[in-house]
Amino acid sequence: MDAILAGWLLASTPTMALTYSVPAHIPTSAGDVSGTITTKGAPIGPGVRLEIRCGAAVYSAVTDSLGHYRVYVSRTGRCTLGLTYQGQALAAEVYSYDTPVRYDWSIETGGGAYRLRRM
Repeated sequence: MDAILAGWLLASTPTMALTYSVPAHIPTSAGDVSGTITTKGAPIGPGVRLEIRCGAAVYSAVTDSLGHYRVYVSRTGRCTLGLTYQGQALAAEVYSYDTPVRYDWSIETGGGAYRLRRM
């Protein structure tokens, strides 16, 4: 009986290890591009629509009350973040990776025009 039980344990151990080592689907944050946008030292505020363009693919988000945004970008590489602030189109280069990346921005004025500066 002990030999049968020991054989069963040996035969079932790899299966049990495999069963327990494969996690259920858990959402990950890989590919997330997030950050905050401020102007004059304060959050830009809620409802500012922004887009991240990577080739032909476009990913969009809207800022929350703290000027925070988060966009899941399924492509990796060089992209362009764009938004409109007080009627002026602003853009900056960003990179998307397989891991999360954070870009905090400040909207600044210079020469009568706005620009995005990475903080």
